[in-house]
Amino acid sequence: MATDISGGGNNGTYKGNVLLGQSGALGDGSYSTLLDGSSAYIDVGVMPAANFLSSFSTEMWIKSTSTPPINTYI
Repeated sequence: MATDISGGGNNGTYKGNVLLGQSGALGDGSYSTLLDGSSAYIDVGVMPAANFLSSFSTEMWIKSTSTPPINTYI
């Protein structure tokens, strides 16, 4: 289970080729989740508490395993 640490209870389920326990981005002993870039994702289902009609934010750290072409968006 992908746990929502905000306290909102919007936990998710890992789908596809997901690798847990990868080295974290900060090098401080924390861990991350590796999604394969094609079939892996976290399914959060329907979240009635989420209102995407108003402002919201999201955050992620991305580490590329190769140098993308110029003008490539993630």
